[in-house]
Amino acid sequence: MGKTKLIRVDLDDQTLGYLKGKRDQVVAATRTLELALQNVAWALKDFHIDYQQLIGSASHLSEGEIAILQELNPDSLPHLSSLMAQCHELTQPKEGKSKRPRRDPEMPKKPMTVFLAFSTDQRAVIRSERRAQGLTALASSQMAAEVTKLWAELPEERKEKYREQYLERLAEYRIKKAAYMAKRGIPIKKADLAKVKVEDVADDALVSSSEEEEDEFADALENPEDLEEEEEEEEEEEEEEEQPPKKKKTKKDN
Repeated sequence: MGKTKLIRVDLDDQTLGYLKGKRDQVVAATRTLELALQNVAWALKDFHIDYQQLIGSASHLSEGEIAILQELNPDSLPHLSSLMAQCHELTQPKEGKSKRPRRDPEMPKKPMTVFLAFSTDQRAVIRSERRAQGLTALASSQMAAEVTKLWAELPEERKEKYREQYLERLAEYRIKKAAYMAKRGIPIKKADLAKVKVEDVADDALVSSSEEEEDEFADALENPEDLEEEEEEEEEEEEEEEQPPKKKKTKKDN
């Protein structure tokens, strides 16, 4: 066999910029997909709730109306059934790979974020009010837009109450989490012991999913030694982020 020749490739700034642009497109597309899946989840939840409520009040409906409702049964929608089957297939772990252990019932759950708690409250209120007025249920996108509008119009003192409630529940959660991890000999991160002030609570910064914290627990149960390495990496990243960006020179500075 002949010797393999090594080919040297010089990547100029233009090529690297092109590749980074493609990478950013993938990241943006992934984020768009995540948001779309969240909207699908909300739409399905609203659809099931409204459908069950209509079926529950079927005593005053005619046979024709009941027949129409039966056609709208979520289980009878072919596109929905196909979509759910595909999602189920994609989320199933491949053979040969170890499955993540079932969630420990003793594992504490992270409290809902500020906006999520507000959103949950308002969705229930909006559904109830529209039902009382005989109005049709809002679509998922309409509901999301309405909740966002209500939050923007909410007085700051009422937003402050949501933030304070979140901090109280977060403090309770961290105590339970520390006890849970100590009981199992899992290292506790410094960030989990730090106190959070009300002024540090940003609306958009608290919209992160509670599942991330639960995933961290599940990973810790499998590989507790990884938490120490992960904490060191996070500390290095925080040090880099704390460096203020360099101020660009303007014409006035020259």
